[in-house]
Amino acid sequence: MHDIHGGPHGVSGDMWHWRWNPHVFASPGYVVAAVNFHGSSSWGNEFAKSIHGTWGDLPTRDVEAATDHLVATGYIDPKRMAIAGGSYGGYLVSWLIGQTDRYAAAICHAGVTNLLGQWATDLTYGRHVSFGGHPWDPDGLANTHRWSPTDHSMEWRTPTLVVHGEQDYRVVITQGLELYGILRGKGVPARLVYYPDEGHWILKPQNSLHWYREFLGWLERWLV
Repeated sequence: MHDIHGGPHGVSGDMWHWRWNPHVFASPGYVVAAVNFHGSSSWGNEFAKSIHGTWGDLPTRDVEAATDHLVATGYIDPKRMAIAGGSYGGYLVSWLIGQTDRYAAAICHAGVTNLLGQWATDLTYGRHVSFGGHPWDPDGLANTHRWSPTDHSMEWRTPTLVVHGEQDYRVVITQGLELYGILRGKGVPARLVYYPDEGHWILKPQNSLHWYREFLGWLERWLV
């Protein structure tokens, strides 16, 4: 299972956290990969800025290269692979399922699925840099659609768990609802887990426990 970090300028490091804990994900026996793809921090500004305007390009190549490497080792079953991520990680999940059907399951938490709709976020400063232009400029609008997962939804066929909090102002809930609605409309297996009292992250202890059960339950359903 790919544990895809957010940001996109975050990083997967040798650390422990009670949210998105790879030790918990691996505990049932899964192999967990945490790729620090192009755009991640800790490798300099040029590496971090390399994804500006092409959000889904280099990170996809990096994740797919890691998948190819793991499959080549013979250590994993290529028919039982999954991808999971939150925020930008959720973006990359919804982007990847429009580019390949090699993954048996996907989990998208608070993921950006419609780049144009992401202008509803509480943080719009610099958004045009990330997306390759303003939506009111023809070139910027074209680039926005080029890298927007919903514009590739005709290829969505991977069973996907969609998780979102009602009080999320960084990635508004309509992003998750669009992903879920399109999947269901296409007849693709999908499940929506909605937290009315949570924001971008699931922070309340009882909700966090429920979140982990849903997460691991989805993997068990499609990988075991």
